[in-house]
Parts: sequence; C-alpha cells; structure tokens
Amino acid sequence: MQTQNLCALWVGGELSYIKRLCLTSMLDTGHEVALYTYDGVPNAPAGVDLRDGREIMPERLVIKNKREGSFALGSDFFRYHMLQKRLGCWVDTDMVFVRPLAPADYIFGYETEISIGIGVLKLPADCPIISEILAFAAKRPVIAPWWSASKKFRQYRRWLLGRSRPVDCLEWGIIGPLAVTYFAEKHNLHIKAASIDVFYPNSWVEHMDVFNPAIDITERFTQGTVGVHLWHTAIRPLKIFLPPEGSFIDLQCRRLGVDPASKPMPVSGAPAAPSHAGNGVTQ
Repeated sequence: MQTQNLCALWVGGELSYIKRLCLTSMLDTGHEVALYTYDGVPNAPAGVDLRDGREIMPERLVIKNKREGSFALGSDFFRYHMLQKRLGCWVDTDMVFVRPLAPADYIFGYETEISIGIGVLKLPADCPIISEILAFAAKRPVIAPWWSASKKFRQYRRWLLGRSRPVDCLEWGIIGPLAVTYFAEKHNLHIKAASIDVFYPNSWVEHMDVFNPAIDITERFTQGTVGVHLWHTAIRPLKIFLPPEGSFIDLQCRRLGVDPASKPMPVSGAPAAPSHAGNGVTQ
C-alpha cells in the first residue's frame, strides 16, 4: 500500500518517550517522516528525516500563545506554510499511528461532532482554508469572522485606542481548529473530513484513558481508525512517569520497542504518579 509522506515540527530539545513512540509508530506503519526543528533533536528515532525548520518558516514566527505559553500557535502557522509548499501531510508529534495513511488531496477529520481537528492535516496548496486563515491572522486588528458582532466591535475599539489584542493573546485555537472548522464549512469542504473514529477515537475528555490499564481504548477503534491523538497538553502531568503496565501507552511501547525509561525519571521527592485503579481516572 502506498503511504502518505508525513511532516512534523518539534521545538524544545530532546523528545519525550511519548514523542518517540508516536514518531516510531509512523515509521512502523510505512511512512516517510520528516521532523522539522530549529535547534536539532538529539534523540529522534532512527529513520526520521531531520530537517531545518527554516526551510518552511523563519524561527521568529514560531510564536507562543501568551495565555498558555505553548508553541501551539507557532505550530499552526508552520503547518499552513508547510502545506503551501506541497511537502506532505502534517501530523502532530502526539499521534500514535495504528494503520497506514493513504495519500489524498484532503486529509483531516472531526475531533468532536462539531469541530475539525488539525492533528493530521493535508490540504491543497491553493486551498482557500489556508489562504483565508493566514489572511485574517495578518490583518490589524485580528478579528475572527465567526466572532459575535459585539466581540468584533470590542476588538475594533481596542485597536482604535491602540490596545487591540494580537493573535498570540487571543483564544486557544484561533487559527487552529476554530479557524479550520469555520473556513471548511464556509467553502463546503467539511464534507471531506473523516469521522471522529479515524484520528480521534480517544476524545479530549477521555485523554487519561490511554494510561489506564483498566480501559481498552482499542474497543473504540473501527476498521477506519488510522491513529490515536494523545492530547499532549492534557497528558503532560503523566508523561514524566512510566506508563502503567497494561495501559494502551505501555502496550504500544512494548509493541514498537520504545523504552519509556530511557530518560531519567523524576528524582526522589517528586509527586507520585496518579492512581489508575478502576475507572476512577480524573478527566
């Protein structure tokens, strides 16, 4: 089976075992994987093609969202510029692949009943979704077309007073899922989105289930399931610990030969890993 070339970005030094697991799963399902970085990655899995992020976008544009301190906003910009260069399909580095992804012009899927996710994203270079997202993000003031009239007015008034909020101070997903969903529906391209089970069978509210040995998340898979998004930000408190034996993450690490203990674990005195008894995992 012919597979889709995959492209990802990593900013932040060494890869956690979760990131190595996800990249290894992409290779294991037969994909060529290009990982873009600005400072190098010392522990990328063998077979990953390390590339300079400057081939896609200047480093100064990899900006953080000031509310959360996350590079997600810069990552959003990066994926659109990458897609305009026709280099392949964007993938987040927290997506575990369980089946190969076939090439197509449009690759994306719903993460909820009403929201399109962008953890896996491929669009034609001239797709209006890309051009219109970049256009509205570049305007001053930045005013999202889906905002209410009152919210648009407040932002415009702030701008007149010299106090408008730039894109990095606006809500999470302003040029991510919110924007892709809006413009996909505007151009009737939402009909090309895959169903939830393809890329997001483990939803945001179920994100901790991948560490719970009492829950078999593969029961949520269908014949169309390609990957499992791990919701990197949400699982951050757990990923510094060894995955509980028998959990989805543990089983995937064993299957793909990824050693979660290959990096130092928390020193003595660090908080204990949360309990995973029964179904009582905190969401």
